[in-house]
Amino acid sequence: KTTYSVTGIEGAAGVTIGTPAFAVTDPERDTTTYSLDCAEFTLNPISGVLTFTSDYDIDAGLTTTVSCGVTVSDGSLTDTATLVVNINNINDNTPTFFRSTYSFYVTHDSTVGTVIADIPATDGDIRTFGEITYSIDQTSTGGTYFRMNSDGGLYVASDLSSFSAGASKDIIITATDGGGLTTTTTVTIVIPGVPTTTVSTTTDRYMTFFEDTRNVAWFVVCMSVLLGLFILISFIIVRYGDFSWMKRLCDELARQCKGKRRSKIRREPIKMSYVEPARVRTSATKITWEAWRTSDNRFY
Repeated sequence: KTTYSVTGIEGAAGVTIGTPAFAVTDPERDTTTYSLDCAEFTLNPISGVLTFTSDYDIDAGLTTTVSCGVTVSDGSLTDTATLVVNINNINDNTPTFFRSTYSFYVTHDSTVGTVIADIPATDGDIRTFGEITYSIDQTSTGGTYFRMNSDGGLYVASDLSSFSAGASKDIIITATDGGGLTTTTTVTIVIPGVPTTTVSTTTDRYMTFFEDTRNVAWFVVCMSVLLGLFILISFIIVRYGDFSWMKRLCDELARQCKGKRRSKIRREPIKMSYVEPARVRTSATKITWEAWRTSDNRFY
């Protein structure tokens, strides 16, 4: 026989796939051993048990059928055959929701068909095992107010006007994959109260300069730059400036103030005399005038 086959299920490294029913005869009845040319599997050379060399997951894209070459040897002579390994996919992944609980607000006047939220479950399996269906346990609501579509969308299925404002209802959503594995999540539906609206009026006014944050920002920057320039200029003047001329000027002014005395004008009264005319010599009147004099004998 030149072709053999073995069938197993996907699994982790070291898991047994099966034992091919090799039909080997040796006229000398020598001990025979097996070897395999496929890296995915390991064949026990004595017992012929086939195991996985590494994790084998069809959901990850590995093939379900592998053809390998088998060699049997008695130590000196050999023979070959083909081994077809069939690996079946199994439902090894459970569906999962992104969160274990959800909360959503739904107004009591929401119309039928309104989508509340999309909360799909995911499954790592492929094909049939990865197909998910949904069901809802809404016993707490006392009716059938919500449903799930095939894509995981939760929507309003009937009128919610009977729900009072502020009420909350917990419903349980179950996701089931094609292999029967399930998972659940709890969704809290909250009916918000009716808000009270208060009308208020405001008086418009112009915004002041510093009420605009943009003005404050560039004002602070400008002041910082100016302060920096002032400090820099002051440093340059103090560090490299020559102030000896200022000292000389002050000394000169002080010396002049000490040596100079302002002249004071002394005023003397006008001296006037009246001479009566001599009766014999003349009848003219002699008047003497003395002009103002200063202490330094100069006339002004």
